[in-house]
Amino acid sequence: MNERIIHPAVLALSTALRSPLPEQGPDLDIGFAQALAVWMLESTNPWPDAIAPLMAELLALHRRDSQGDVPTPAEWQRVRQQTQLLQKSEDELLNALVQVAEAAAWPISTGKSGLTELHIAAAMVQACQASRATGWTLEDNKQAFAVLNQLVIDVDGEQRPRHEIPALFAKTAPELEPRFTRQLTASNDAFIQFSQTLRDRLAAG
Repeated sequence: MNERIIHPAVLALSTALRSPLPEQGPDLDIGFAQALAVWMLESTNPWPDAIAPLMAELLALHRRDSQGDVPTPAEWQRVRQQTQLLQKSEDELLNALVQVAEAAAWPISTGKSGLTELHIAAAMVQACQASRATGWTLEDNKQAFAVLNQLVIDVDGEQRPRHEIPALFAKTAPELEPRFTRQLTASNDAFIQFSQTLRDRLAAG
């Protein structure tokens, strides 16, 4: 029986996800790895206007790569130069998409870390999108962390035990805390679900 072909990027992703691959099954070769990259990029859409053109170009390059129309080194270099011009902001969703762009600015065939980096960044996008879907805003986030940062230190200037902070937060910001908890739960669930979907795709081949 022929040995199963597993691309190094797929193997690295399965290790990061703690999802061992069985010895027998369909090949998870470069074509599978490239298709997985395309799927992860597609999952991050819709994109904010500030980054949409670059994300669309990255997706187009990875689609071409997966279809055998290999982009030139110059094309990959151009999108990498564009990602270097991106700046971090207070918008967590935009920052997560910047990380996606940085991870996706290389063809999957160049190394074994591409899918793993793309997974973490794309999962963060899912988390941010789920948070926003609850109605949570950038201003809400600023207010919540302004309160939480004050609660971290007690009246004696000592680091407060972490287990005390949730109850104090609920007491200090009774209107904000339930919404914070709701969006945090939605965000965590989205991250976990995205990772589980990847595990399922790896298992299915």
